[in-house]
Amino acid sequence: SIRPIEWQKFINDFAAGKDRKEKTTRKRPRERSKDIVTKMNSYVRGMVKAAINERILFSDFTFGTKTSGVCSSGKVKVLDSRDFAKVKAIAIERASYRNIGALAVYIGSMTGMRISEVLALTWPDIDTKLCVIHVTRSWDHLYGTGFKPTKTDSSVRDIEISPSVIELLNKIHQEQAASYLRTGYRDEDQMIMRDPRHNVITDSACNKALHVIQNKAGIPEDKQITFHGLRHSHVSYLISKGVDIYYISKRLGHSDVTITMKVYGHLLDSQRKQEAHKAVLFMDQL
Repeated sequence: SIRPIEWQKFINDFAAGKDRKEKTTRKRPRERSKDIVTKMNSYVRGMVKAAINERILFSDFTFGTKTSGVCSSGKVKVLDSRDFAKVKAIAIERASYRNIGALAVYIGSMTGMRISEVLALTWPDIDTKLCVIHVTRSWDHLYGTGFKPTKTDSSVRDIEISPSVIELLNKIHQEQAASYLRTGYRDEDQMIMRDPRHNVITDSACNKALHVIQNKAGIPEDKQITFHGLRHSHVSYLISKGVDIYYISKRLGHSDVTITMKVYGHLLDSQRKQEAHKAVLFMDQL
């Protein structure tokens, strides 16, 4: 059986990310958030209690366990609309078959897709007639095992995109096809995010491309975001333009709008004030 001291060590190592074997340039493994560590401990505690009720176990080795991890600030980091527009403009200007990282940044900013979803994109996922991206799976950029299911069932979704996105994708598809023809390479998976060496680019490469673009845009280091911040910035921009939160929730692949509200609730404050002003005005005019 597991002793409390052994479980505590496991939780400490889990929080420190010692089990991670990521194919990145990081010297140290990424620490996990305290929320995730606490959930892990709670899940196991629930199983232990069930086992005790069935008399499979006779003591709760999770009792008294102290959880640690990175504490969330409670607020997501986003680019303001001006800087977000600069990032988008520079990304579309630099995106090409030889700069797939810039393409990933552009797609992320225009769709709010997770990095694992962007890396998993294939050409059949792009509906050029309806201007829609079909999100059906993810790419394992941490362990390099290839395709994997999306984060949740609701993450399987269609995302509407503008004709300008289709135009850029068509251009890069032609560049890629010409390169494959010259080299005799055949990609059975029809991946979009392959570099000229025929490798699917890494999350580190995407973040590096974003960093270069933000530097070019003149965004100070302390205000720069990671690739996941593109998702937050995408949402922030849509909210600022009055796009319905229920649509945004579906666009992000959230299973419930309450998840969207929990993460982005503070961004809705200004919109709430505008709506409150309109409500009072309309009622006064009744």
